[in-house]
Amino acid sequence: MREVLAAAPVGNDAYREDEAVRSLEDRVAELFGMDSAMFLPTGTMANLVAVSVLCPRGGEVLADQESYVLASGLGGLATVAGLQSRTIHAVRGALDAAAVRAALRPAGWGVLPTSALIVENTHARSGGAVVPLPVLAELSLLAREHGIGLHCDGARIWHAAVATGTSLKAYGALFDTLTVSVSKGLGAPVGALMLGDAERVERARQVRKQLGGGWRGAGVLAAAAEFAVLNNVARLREDHDKAAAIATRLGRQPMINAPVETNIVLVRVRDSVAVHRACARQGVGVFRLAPDLIRIVTHRDVSMERCLEAAEVIAAAIAQ
Repeated sequence: MREVLAAAPVGNDAYREDEAVRSLEDRVAELFGMDSAMFLPTGTMANLVAVSVLCPRGGEVLADQESYVLASGLGGLATVAGLQSRTIHAVRGALDAAAVRAALRPAGWGVLPTSALIVENTHARSGGAVVPLPVLAELSLLAREHGIGLHCDGARIWHAAVATGTSLKAYGALFDTLTVSVSKGLGAPVGALMLGDAERVERARQVRKQLGGGWRGAGVLAAAAEFAVLNNVARLREDHDKAAAIATRLGRQPMINAPVETNIVLVRVRDSVAVHRACARQGVGVFRLAPDLIRIVTHRDVSMERCLEAAEVIAAAIAQ
């Protein structure tokens, strides 16, 4: 990947002059069967831009109460996009269509109508849970029936596709806008993409510029991202196997995302700060998701052998 970065052609992507960026965008749009794509620095920005072009300023969006865009977006939908959000409970990231239908607000006197629905696949705060394709398909039909936009935060949708054997085009056909990350499981150093129809993506380029996301020389990052897309999707299954192995070793602990479907393990502990510190002393990184919850994520840079060693360290830290 470093060789690809060094050899990348570069240009001013704000003027659509960067060959490597255009190549990445065309390839990812084709993979998902969508009209167009746009390269951005981060998934957070990509989600914000996507929802901004789906909803008029002052509009309302519905989302799972534990969705990344609401739980980890630092209020960007409200403060930057000027959108109101309402939350719906989901089970492992899967929204119930009947609950969504009941929550929809039509236009009317003194009522702010619902403009869009946001889903997330895989669902990060549910431990990388895969939202079943039939659930997403039902939500897609519901959104079209009511004339509202449907956005998917697909930062880890590559994991969902590999875990279930679902084609990327099957996912792409369901959504008005979709974001994907290349800097998580795929291992690129930076970046995400927003996908949609040509008109929405063109408007999204203006919003990206307003947020300071006009790229110069972005080809070095786009080339690495395209290399990751071409070479690192199928191997995600290895990361799923590593997470499953860690979960097996920690099986006596209260695991809240059993069975582990992809590359994330969530474990309930008495004191996440103490566990985090004990693991760090042994060179193992875990994330404190809550005072009594840790998150363990596997990826391409940690071998199965090292994951098993880490599982022993984590088990000992929890037991202390």
